[in-house]
Formats: sequence, C-alpha cells, structure tokens
Amino acid sequence: MIGKGLGVIAGVVLLGVADAKAQEYPQKPISVVVPFAAGGPTDTVARLLGAAMGKSLKTQIIVENVGGAGGTIGAARVAKAPPDGYTLLLHHIGHATAPALYRKLPYDAVGDFEPVGLINEVPMTLVARKDFPPNDLRGLIAFVKANKDKVSYANAGLGAASHLCGMLFMSAIDTDVTTVPYLAANRQVAHSVAEWPVSVAVPSAGWEGALLLPVRYQHDLTDHASASQ
Repeated sequence: MIGKGLGVIAGVVLLGVADAKAQEYPQKPISVVVPFAAGGPTDTVARLLGAAMGKSLKTQIIVENVGGAGGTIGAARVAKAPPDGYTLLLHHIGHATAPALYRKLPYDAVGDFEPVGLINEVPMTLVARKDFPPNDLRGLIAFVKANKDKVSYANAGLGAASHLCGMLFMSAIDTDVTTVPYLAANRQVAHSVAEWPVSVAVPSAGWEGALLLPVRYQHDLTDHASASQ
C-alpha cells in the first residue's frame, strides 16, 4: 500500500428552488450521476449508497454512468441540470483536482457545489501480475529504478486517485515510468494482472465516496445522508 487512506468527494446536489421547503421531498425519483464507467469503485459505492438512500427517502434512486474527461463530463451535466434537488453527483478526489488539470471547465468546482459529508476513505494499493519479479515494496522500488524504461503503470485516467497516487509514488522514488491511463478502474486492474504490457496498477483497495450539497439548495438533506451511510 502507498500513502494513507484517501478521502473522496461524492454526491453533489444541485441548487434548490425557492419553494422547496413548501413541498414534501422527494416527490419523484432521484438521479445519481457517476462520472465514471460502470463496475468501478465509484459506481459500486453509488449503487450501495443508492439502495440505502432509497429506503431512507422512500423513493427510487437511479444511478447514471456519465464517464469521460476525468469525471468532468458527468460533473458538467449535474451543474447544468434543473436546480430542483433531484440530480446528485457521486464523485471522488478528481472533482477537487480538475481545476488544476483542465484549463477551462464548464462549471465552478467550488462555487457550484457544497460538501455534505464524507462517505468513506480508502487506501490505495500497488498490484501486479503474479510473475512480476518484486514481491515487496522495497523490491519494487529497486526494480523500478533499475528498469524504468521497461516498467509501466496503469491508472483510471487523468485526475483519478490512482493517477495522482501513481505520480506521488514516482515523485517519492524520483523515477518516472510510462503511464497507461484507462477509462475505468476495473479495466486497469484486469489488464495489469493479465497478459498485457502493463507492469503495475494503482487501484483503490475498497470503495470511495463522500457527499456534497450545493450552496443555494434550500432543502436540508444532511439528515437523510447521515441516516443512509
């Protein structure tokens, strides 16, 4: 494992309407946008959270996978959705790092969203094929330093926690290796442990997520979020 557990951002509710308090919430199904492919850790935690939220709120929670561009496409959809509290975004650390990685975003990552609460924290791990020579971290570091032109590492895409941790790892050992970004976390792991030209993957060891609430949203969902965690 490298580093300590990473807290990850997760659910963003859009800005509320003026008469939200006058209505019983919710009146219809709630959409949870996951800005990554189905089957990955963020998608998994969204579906688990959605099941709990559905019971607590007594409504249907619909999980939508809107992947691409490091999670910014899904975030942009939520930012442009009707401000009625029925569109949520389940995201991770990539939501916080996107402004530093992209020159222009179609939304304000800070001003358009407000955190509600942390869902969970996960450690990041280094995994490789069974026949990969090193069998511990010290051996891996020595191997990478001696074979940096032959070693590659996979991550779940620009801005993903696995991307950032991989860069941190390379910085810590002062050695750069070839980076192979994938569209989904489950694919990077599968390819790194199969017969693919990827030496090491940096996936999360569990599921990731937290909860956000928009600044102007009038209806308080904090109690519901706490009850469903």
